[in-house]
Amino acid sequence: MMSAIRLSNFPSVFYLNASWFYYKLRLDDPIPNDPQHCFDVLEITQKSEIQEFSEMSFIETANTALTADIFSCFLEESRNSEGDKSETEKYYDIYKKCNEYIQNNNEPIGSRQFKELTKLGLSPALNTNIQNRIKSKEMKNKEGILYIAKDMAKSIENSLEFKNYKKFILQQLGGPKLKHVGYDEWNERINMASGSSNIVFRTAIKADAK
Repeated sequence: MMSAIRLSNFPSVFYLNASWFYYKLRLDDPIPNDPQHCFDVLEITQKSEIQEFSEMSFIETANTALTADIFSCFLEESRNSEGDKSETEKYYDIYKKCNEYIQNNNEPIGSRQFKELTKLGLSPALNTNIQNRIKSKEMKNKEGILYIAKDMAKSIENSLEFKNYKKFILQQLGGPKLKHVGYDEWNERINMASGSSNIVFRTAIKADAK
């Protein structure tokens, strides 16, 4: 497990202010379908910190305020031209909601929480599996939520989106310049190659030819 991020030279309030300023810029001057700007805040971040960000697991990324914000932005800006969420973004929504349930000690976990997760995109097969295990006393409701969170984290860790997010992080350390391939361009390329019109959207990036 990676140790906590060291902020000796830059206090946490600096990152919070930088993050707020960065999102203010996004609201004032949005850039459609281009996740590159999600990483602009790293231009004022120490290289040593960026290196640590690039080595984080998904769970560490989600538990660090700055990287969680950047990854959320990256997923949002990687949506298709209709604004549909990718499966990975849905997994991230479910993961965050599971954490909310686990940390909320004021309300017991029950059927309502599982229904909400299903609305967010939890697969019926996984939900049925968890419900059957709860009914058979194999696990309790909270353990079911923890199981789902772990499953979502594993799926995100292995996703193309998370790998591409890491490549954009590494670009800030002097890696090859990357160009985002938007949904429409990516969809057209696959259609031309496969002749199929039913394409599952995936975020993709390509190295700049320069």
